[in-house]
Amino acid sequence: MRQLYTIVLFLGLTPSPSVLAQKPTLPPGVIAEENVEYANPDDQHLKLDLYRPKEGRLFPVVVCIHGGGFVGGHRETMRWICVNLATEGYAAATIQYRLAPKYRFPACVKDCKAAVRWLRANAKKYNLDPDRMAAMGTSAGGHLSVFLAATADIKEFEGNGGLADQSSRITCAVNAFGPSDFTRIQGKSKSEPVLEPFLGGTLQDRRRDYIQASPLYWITPKTAPVLTLIGTKDEHVPLEQARWLHERLQACGVPNELVILEGAGHGFRGKHQEQAQKAMLAFLGKYLKNQAGTERQPGKRGPQEDSGRKVQPRTVPFILILPAWRKSDKLVEEWNQRLARPGDLVVSMPSNLKDPRQSEASLAKVKGVPGWVTPSAEAVLNGDAKLPKGCQWLWYDLETWAHTPKKEKDDPVAAARALREYCNKNKLKLGMTPIYARFQDNFNLELAAKVASYCDAYILQCQSWQKDPQRLKRIVQHLQDLSKAIHKANPKCLVGCQLGTAKRYGGVAAALELYRQTQPFIQIYTAWWEPEEESVAQLLKALNKPRR
Repeated sequence: MRQLYTIVLFLGLTPSPSVLAQKPTLPPGVIAEENVEYANPDDQHLKLDLYRPKEGRLFPVVVCIHGGGFVGGHRETMRWICVNLATEGYAAATIQYRLAPKYRFPACVKDCKAAVRWLRANAKKYNLDPDRMAAMGTSAGGHLSVFLAATADIKEFEGNGGLADQSSRITCAVNAFGPSDFTRIQGKSKSEPVLEPFLGGTLQDRRRDYIQASPLYWITPKTAPVLTLIGTKDEHVPLEQARWLHERLQACGVPNELVILEGAGHGFRGKHQEQAQKAMLAFLGKYLKNQAGTERQPGKRGPQEDSGRKVQPRTVPFILILPAWRKSDKLVEEWNQRLARPGDLVVSMPSNLKDPRQSEASLAKVKGVPGWVTPSAEAVLNGDAKLPKGCQWLWYDLETWAHTPKKEKDDPVAAARALREYCNKNKLKLGMTPIYARFQDNFNLELAAKVASYCDAYILQCQSWQKDPQRLKRIVQHLQDLSKAIHKANPKCLVGCQLGTAKRYGGVAAALELYRQTQPFIQIYTAWWEPEEESVAQLLKALNKPRR
């Protein structure tokens, strides 16, 4: 193996090297926990430094990963950016990880995941929000950040760093000039020599390892949102590496941003540093700061759920459906103050499906949540529907096909196709709730998959199971089958189910049981409005409960 190789200290978003060695001065209001051991694989005693606001509520977390070509670098080089993030209201941890050539891929990935699990396990101690965690890194650290975004719950990368009961999943990632495909970097990078000690040989000898270590090949529709920052004069990571990653993320429907800095090299300074910081803070604010404008107080919990069962924290978005013809001020107030999380949505259903004014009034009370609306298909396809201001989704309940002409009623696929065309024209997303898939004996997976092929989200109604355990078992199996069928037809489509909370459906306890049994394979849930609006709020509180 080559004994001499280039060790590049990647200076992403940093001041001069002399400043890097200095311990940052903490501004007022920022506190630090330094040299904290988070894992000890192979007796290496890996440590992190955690910086956070001295006062405040549950803080979103950013795991900062240093560069160095996987063979060098130090966590201390990221301390300054952690301090800056702490002044912006984040908790930020700069972490140590094992380096090549002694520790080859995927040791560094396993260490980064162990750090995420440790922070999540110690969230209560340090006043962190375990549901809002991001990774950011420069060069090699950028590569590792994308790896975390793309490989959640993949066991081969989890390692044995402890805390296996905690998730290593992150909410989003910031990739500052990190490589994406090691199989196509040969002859184009000054840092190419570091790949041999990192991967144990040349591309010709270890092509499989080069592929497995490339984040590009792990991108799926489940990958967390990614921001990529890169300069046009980067001599270590070619610009095409960022473009390939961006195109792959786009193809998988993953929200992502590519910021190309004209004239910047491998590491940003001056105006490029300012541009990169601005883009990073805007991205983190979008995906980590609570979009509903509701920062939760630590120590506050919801009421006990009436099932008596411990409920795991929800990790999927919710849709709250507000009927504009019912007075829902109390529920909206509860949602705004305590319940909404990033990714949650509110659908407002106008009583007059051709007139959006009632929906506008209803949505106006909801803080920072994109509005959904349910006009009639007839109004949409005839061009009579007027969407509320700021509407981003068209949500359609096929229940209303019962009131449409027979030809349309018998061809929901044609209706879905027509609504898709309408949404494309008006730059809207399309969601559906199908009446014909209500877990009857003639449940039609093929038809559901065809309709879902045109949708961005597809929610099944499942209130009618009531308290029957056998019916619940059948429903869960139906949901599993449906999820597989839809993802085969349309990998970008979110699949969900509706949790009915009214007493005739079994109440909150039944809804929680359905949630518990379907959580692994459903990406979104709806809390349908019911006459007992308090039960909807009770359900959402129970699902938010595991949070001190």
